[in-house]
Amino acid sequence: MRTSIYLMMVILVVSLGGCYYDNFEELKAGNLTTACDTLDSTGAVKTISFANEVRPILNASCGSNNDGCHSANGNGSLADYAGVSTSSNSLMDRIKHSSNISSGSWMPPNGPKLDDCSISKISIWINQGKQNN
Repeated sequence: MRTSIYLMMVILVVSLGGCYYDNFEELKAGNLTTACDTLDSTGAVKTISFANEVRPILNASCGSNNDGCHSANGNGSLADYAGVSTSSNSLMDRIKHSSNISSGSWMPPNGPKLDDCSISKISIWINQGKQNN
């Protein structure tokens, strides 16, 4: 009888020792979004390039590569530097889906809000003086 109790205790300890608390973020780390690359190697905010970072974001979501709502012939062109730089004051409220403007003015229309990293890059570019770089 004593042996049975010890055996049951050993089985119980081994069983409980096999329990593990899985952390979703650790399990899916490869599938989570990557960090936004707005900082340089020293931790300072890097210079955001219009040509390499801002234009591709806008072209993919609301510029000349989609339905053309902001193409060169469209409503407030976002197809080139001149169009983007002149409309940048209202651009941030529209892409952030700000409550200050009607949802009908949000960009992109009929689509999800841009991801936080893209919005951050555009905002940094504007705050850095909207350079044509």
